[in-house]
Amino acid sequence: MRIALDQLSLSGPGADRGLGRYAATIAAAAHSISGVSVVDLLGSARDNGADFLAIQRQLNGMLPTPDLYHATSVHHLPLIKTSKWLCSIQDTIPLDLKQYSKLGLKSRALFLHARRSDRILANSEFTAGRVHDKLAMPRERIDICSLPVSEAFYHAPVELPDTTREIDGLNYVVAMVDLRTPDPRKRFHWIPDVASSLAKEDIYTVIVGRGTSAFPHTDHVLTFENLTDPELASVYKNAVAFYYPSAYEGQGMPPLEAMAAGAPIIAFRNSAITEMVSEPTFLLEDPSPWTEDNLHSALPPAVRERIVAQVRLWATNDDELRDARGKAAAASHRFDGSEFRQQLVSAYMKFDSP
Repeated sequence: MRIALDQLSLSGPGADRGLGRYAATIAAAAHSISGVSVVDLLGSARDNGADFLAIQRQLNGMLPTPDLYHATSVHHLPLIKTSKWLCSIQDTIPLDLKQYSKLGLKSRALFLHARRSDRILANSEFTAGRVHDKLAMPRERIDICSLPVSEAFYHAPVELPDTTREIDGLNYVVAMVDLRTPDPRKRFHWIPDVASSLAKEDIYTVIVGRGTSAFPHTDHVLTFENLTDPELASVYKNAVAFYYPSAYEGQGMPPLEAMAAGAPIIAFRNSAITEMVSEPTFLLEDPSPWTEDNLHSALPPAVRERIVAQVRLWATNDDELRDARGKAAAASHRFDGSEFRQQLVSAYMKFDSP
């Protein structure tokens, strides 16, 4: 079977995370499958969009014609269907959340176009369900292929890197943000309130991610930007907990990566986070579910106190922390590279049968 594989996301900014990492991981697995010939479709993606005519020209110029075109985003489908299509869908956020309505018209058109795909590849059971509900796509035409955790997080160095030496020996909680662009579903505004309460317990909050220099600094808040995966893994490994207040995720890699490194999680039972984190003791009931579309609501004081109490327990009780670290590592191992490859092979082989 000859497959044309969309790799357009690798040319844009932030290709090492998000959709770029997804596309690269798909490519690495696809190229290793026996009996499958993979041709990478390269080019430039513009602001999460693509030049549809350029995609069409590349596909039309392939000889022999590919048996399958695998688009890693609804943005990367051509206008004309000249072969079978498999389209990856990471989430249906523009269709689910009113606060993303400015993307609505374009996104709805792209998702409707994706309905022409022979099959859909979702990254979680949650996303598969949303695709089924919002696009009326038959569930039997949707496959699951959850992105695996990078090996760097499973083999996290115990010793902190030089770039983060100032947190060595501290009790700290990690939170991840990307402040370059607004993203209300991440509920970053729920972090400072918790950080302020943790500071009273002499527990620090470490903020990692892009644009963190814009985060309000206090004596007990430290920020680190542009860490490599091994550096980030070490920060997770030495943390008391990883706090992830997001309201909606199509899959949700940060908590998985933190768990793989051995960090206990504090997150909310919603969207795919419930599926990914899975360990009940790491999940709180969401006081403002995404279905209510109130992403700017404040964190209720009672919930904040529950978070602080849980962190305090892990920070002051070695047995409790050791047990939580074990649960975190066990939960993350459900999403490894071998399972991901098997899921991808299964999806591709459905196009190779009569």
